[in-house]
Amino acid sequence: MLHAADVPAVTKETWSLTVSRPAVRKEQGEPLTLDWAAYAALPRVEVFADFHCVTRWSRLGTTWAGVSTRTIAALAGWPVPDDPTSAAGYVIAGGADAVGSGKNWTTNLPLADFFSPHALLCDTADGIPLPADHGAPVRLIVPHLYAWKSAKWLVSLRLSDRDEPGYWERLGYADRGDPWLTNAVNPDGERFRDSAGRRPDGGDEAMMI
Repeated sequence: MLHAADVPAVTKETWSLTVSRPAVRKEQGEPLTLDWAAYAALPRVEVFADFHCVTRWSRLGTTWAGVSTRTIAALAGWPVPDDPTSAAGYVIAGGADAVGSGKNWTTNLPLADFFSPHALLCDTADGIPLPADHGAPVRLIVPHLYAWKSAKWLVSLRLSDRDEPGYWERLGYADRGDPWLTNAVNPDGERFRDSAGRRPDGGDEAMMI
């Protein structure tokens, strides 16, 4: 498995998820915080879907189990439209993995993708709890986008009215990451402007994407 940093030491006992509240009167409400017990008590869903990595492999026909993103959003008071495609705004998903300068890994998602009926907070794949290197105890799964959009070791979800590129997006990966549009990198990004074969992490070897 590929990671931007070392696998963080997070367990069910130490894990928690912080979810921002919608802005009210220009002030952000107190965030919702869930520990493992509170998360595990929420209604469960299963999603049968493929999973596509930007490094040219796919995991086909996987049953992902956990809690719907729409359930989490509603619990935090986010407006959840009946039609996901009508949602405006963005979600910034944060992982527990530190990527330098005291900052944790993030990725950005349009609300329309986050509210997809196939998107969920996942703790189990094909009936087996996620292992540590796959993002345990809880990761985001947005199966219709490339895997880097499915944040591992998920610890935060923040509602935003503006797009805020995350770790890989700032290094040249495409903003949305739609595998059906071969939307893997931003060719106009700084790290790809001079050489299409340059690694997004700044290395010298070409990386399959």
